[in-house]
Amino acid sequence: EIEFDVEAITETIHQNFANTQARIRQSGDEYSQRLDRTFEAFLSGNPPEGDLKMAFDFGQAIATQSPDAFALGDAIEAKYGRPTRLELAMTAAIVRAYPAMKRGLGLTKSCSITKLEI
Repeated sequence: EIEFDVEAITETIHQNFANTQARIRQSGDEYSQRLDRTFEAFLSGNPPEGDLKMAFDFGQAIATQSPDAFALGDAIEAKYGRPTRLELAMTAAIVRAYPAMKRGLGLTKSCSITKLEI
């Protein structure tokens, strides 16, 4: 039997997000504004061209079970290596699994969207 300490996992995720926000703030306004524009582009479904778009398209292809995921994954692996492909694939999978796990364990009555504040 596998046991998950969901509260500890949740706390770790929140702490990592808080640490990321702090690092962004320390990086200066220009970087923070560029990152804000990038997040806005992703959230609107119109990511910037280039590598960020390829990563976005790969995640979207995974989420929609599109056959494009194979070619995009191969292109990412050829350019950045297997570890990067694995990290992107795991991120696409976990982003959907974590809320389902919380619901399944009765830790939330609904999943709500958390506004990103940077």
